[in-house]
Amino acid sequence: MPVQLPTQQYAGIVTAINRLKTEMAALSDAELREKTFALKERVSQGESLDSLLPEAFAVVRETSKRVLGLRPFDVQLIGGMVLHKGEITEMRTGEGKTLVAILPAYLSALSGKGVHVVTVNDYLARQDCEWVGQVPRFLGLKSVEELVLRGFNYCIIYEVDSILIDEARTPLIISGTAEKPSDEYYKAAKIATAFERDIHYTVDEKHKTVLLTEKGYKDDEEILDVKICMIHGNNGHRKSSSLVCVLNEENATMVNL
Repeated sequence: MPVQLPTQQYAGIVTAINRLKTEMAALSDAELREKTFALKERVSQGESLDSLLPEAFAVVRETSKRVLGLRPFDVQLIGGMVLHKGEITEMRTGEGKTLVAILPAYLSALSGKGVHVVTVNDYLARQDCEWVGQVPRFLGLKSVEELVLRGFNYCIIYEVDSILIDEARTPLIISGTAEKPSDEYYKAAKIATAFERDIHYTVDEKHKTVLLTEKGYKDDEEILDVKICMIHGNNGHRKSSSLVCVLNEENATMVNL
């Protein structure tokens, strides 16, 4: 039996969405925004999200055109449908992953149960929240202002291979049987607490690394009464691996507060 490609599988739904183009374009901003409340009401009365998908996607498409100046292409609509089904869609850089994600995010948000969008990149998380977040805000949906834990209803994961494969290995590593800490670790922990940022060490928040300054090395040697053996990393910076690891843990706590 021949395999049905996504473009063929979802062709009928794409056609249904495209038929709504003229209707959506004729709506005023207020009328377009009102669509959200009408769709929510239909969900509360028992209609499935699948049945509302064409109209919901058409609403997001028209809103994106007005607010962002970008109208999702048919292939992006298909990407949104794949995500709605809980499957993985692979897109190259520049193909509009963020715009695709807002389609199923809006659709699932109609249930009122919340939607999580996850990414490992803090910078992109802030940037995309401000940029593409204009679409759901225009349509009357609100973002959570403070960090809270909502119920697990629907989640879209950016760079899913990184989060579920690469990043997922770290808990497996740290969950292994731990050896009893040596005195050196306790000493290093005390030094890390006493050291001051930008005086004894610098922080690269983008790469989540900490590097000792010359003063940091000097004070460390005096406190421990040892000569630290220096090694050079790929970026050319000197580092003492044991102490830098402790500082990394300490800094991670400070950054997240």
